[in-house]
Amino acid sequence: MPKLTEFQIEKIRNFNRFYTKLIGLLNEGLLKSEFSLIEARIIYELGQDESKVATSLRHELGLDAGYLSRIVNRLVKQALIFKTPDAKDGRQSLLSLTDAGKKIQQELRARSQNQIAQLFESINIVHATQIVSSMGKIQSLLDEETGQQQAYILREPEVGDLSYISHRQAVLYNLEYGFDNRFEAIVSKVVGEYVDNYNAKLDKCWIAEHNDKIVGSIFCVNGGDGVAKLRLLYVEPEARGLGIGKKLVEQVEKFARLKQYQKIEFWTVDCLPAALNLYKKLGFKMIKETELDDFGVKLMRQDWEKIL
Repeated sequence: MPKLTEFQIEKIRNFNRFYTKLIGLLNEGLLKSEFSLIEARIIYELGQDESKVATSLRHELGLDAGYLSRIVNRLVKQALIFKTPDAKDGRQSLLSLTDAGKKIQQELRARSQNQIAQLFESINIVHATQIVSSMGKIQSLLDEETGQQQAYILREPEVGDLSYISHRQAVLYNLEYGFDNRFEAIVSKVVGEYVDNYNAKLDKCWIAEHNDKIVGSIFCVNGGDGVAKLRLLYVEPEARGLGIGKKLVEQVEKFARLKQYQKIEFWTVDCLPAALNLYKKLGFKMIKETELDDFGVKLMRQDWEKIL
């Protein structure tokens, strides 16, 4: 594998210096706050889950155990973090944000969003889109999972993506299973309702991208009464086997837990053995099965759920 030249290394170092200055990482407090970068990062990570085992947080951040322990204890003394023994393993500590910690997390998030918005305020939208796309590619090439380079990225939809994934699902299910255009009508309706009723606090869509091409997607939408609806999971044939389907479903569950949904529901059909096996492995249960003849072929509709 070719090594970088000295010139290339200096270019990378120069960019690192530029970027750390640009977003204020060299300042005494991150985002003009009293918190250091690592303190703010710990608060952020704990804000993504109701609670997290300390060792899990250490692995996610790549920190030395002693270093993390000192910072966590400092935040505990400031009444920003609860630290309790893990009921499953008394040797482990379970970390979670206090109400004060949650307030700080929200304030830091708002400041960060405002900072990024200001940075891009004077940048042409075309150039801004190129920058964001390039960032995703850099992350996907450098981010290692289980010792291997990540083969895909998950991102939020951009303009035109939702129409494209509607088209691809209609085409794929026709080619692979013989579904007629009534399936296309349902997919288009689901996507249209997502756009019309979108609430950033309760709804989300993930786009899977591989080699600069959209290869899958999934939606999580508010079904009311504490129910999150999983909708329109699909993965392109050439991207199957990369773990994309599993990752997409896991993102829905993580989002649903973060937004304090009580249950995830969805319906699917019996001609998708790989997907059905995935749902079982991830703890979903089929609760009902009925005949379905809506797409030009005889199918069994299956209703699934997972209590959170």
